[in-house]
Amino acid sequence: MGYEVCIRRIEETDNLTLDEWKEYVFSDPEFSDVIDSENDRFGNLFYVTAYWKKDTPFHYDVEYNQVSFKNPDYRVLEKMVQIASSLDAIVIGEEGEIYDSEYLIEEKNKPKSANPPEKQE
Repeated sequence: MGYEVCIRRIEETDNLTLDEWKEYVFSDPEFSDVIDSENDRFGNLFYVTAYWKKDTPFHYDVEYNQVSFKNPDYRVLEKMVQIASSLDAIVIGEEGEIYDSEYLIEEKNKPKSANPPEKQE
């Protein structure tokens, strides 16, 4: 379970291909050269995983032609927006909300807490 956010193209006829994803991964020095893949029970390629900063997995879903991430934090969303920009794609959540540079600026400028910390005496 978790909330999934994806990088994909707006037009379904212009899919993000596995080759495009691999090309991006190999061109970005923040991704490791290790790419894992997993097959379904019939032996068909199911997804391909690339690791950002060595331990943060981004999964390319072969069936849906998109890169997905479960429960991304702010820094991961920031990276996803950067990747999407490079691939002429968008970052979109399960409920259709768009994450872009405008969203990131709004999140960064939000107050950290609605309740100020209590004074210690």
